This record gives sequence, C-alpha cells and structure tokens, in this order.
Amino acid sequence: MKLARAQVIADLVQGQLATLCVQLQVAGSIRRRRPEVGDLDLVLLPRPGQAEAIKARCRQKCAVVREGEQNCIYRLPASPEQALREPPELGWQIDLFFARPTQRDLLGEEPGNFGSLLLCRTGSKEHNIFLIEHAKALDEGLTWNPYRGVVNQKGQVIASETEEAIFTALKLPFVRPEDRERR
Repeated sequence: MKLARAQVIADLVQGQLATLCVQLQVAGSIRRRRPEVGDLDLVLLPRPGQAEAIKARCRQKCAVVREGEQNCIYRLPASPEQALREPPELGWQIDLFFARPTQRDLLGEEPGNFGSLLLCRTGSKEHNIFLIEHAKALDEGLTWNPYRGVVNQKGQVIASETEEAIFTALKLPFVRPEDRERR
C-alpha cells in the first residue's frame, strides 16, 4: 500500500492503543518513509497490566494470525464490508512488538528494551545486519541483540532504552530512520 494510506491506518491504530501504553511508536517501512509499505509495525510498552487489554482491543476489529508474549500479528480487514464476506477478505497486517520495562530486583537492574526493539523493527534488515556486524567488529566483546540491546562480554546490557544510546554504545553517529536503507 502507499505510504500515505499506511500512515492513516497506523495513526488510527495508534489512537486505539495509545491510552493502554506508556510508549507507542510506528516502526518499519512507515517510519523509514518508504513509498510502498507491506505491513504496519508498532513497538509498544504497555501500561502495567494492559498487555491483554491491547490484544483484546485488536481482536475486536482484526483477525488473529498469531498472539505471543513478545509479538502479535493481526489482520485488519480492508473495509467493514470485506470483513463480513465468507471467507473474509484480507486487508492489512499489523505487527505489534511488546517492549518490556526496566526490571529491578535484589541483584540489580535490567534496562527496558523499547529503543532496541524500535531500532530493530524500524529496520531496514540490511541496516540491522550492519549494526550486528559492527558490534562484533568493535573488538570489545559487544553484541547487539534486538530484544535485549547492546550487551557486553559479561552479559550486561549497556544500552537498550533509546536508539541514541545504542548508536552511542556502538560508537556510531545517530542514523535517522529515513537513512537506514543499506544495499
């Protein structure tokens, strides 16, 4: 679908879920401002106890493709009339990626991973591969795990809550989403 149409749909979905989230951001091709968009990617950090409410709200208007703890895939009918057809006509795929908040316990703290998920799910795939390879090439024992963040040799997360922190930890200048295409 064209970017403008995808942005309208993403804004509507965001509007439906925003009150249930601490953070919510459109990712993927829309965030990279690609002229053609295949699906709608959203990274969200639910308010405490609201993950199931988010899934329930999506089920009200969408067909469930997959529901998991870290990500869910739904199909939004292209129009209300198409949703009533047998079988329902497929519309747009909505991918939700659930970030986790900072986790504190007696032994320490694991930072939340919203920034790392947003960076990964914004892509592009080639840019993500570049970041993983760059982390390894630094020769400092760093890795970038999209679901955890930048991790050192001791397994400690050193950057994950914001994209800027991840680029800094990898000793790279920040790259705007629109410039994350690599070939």
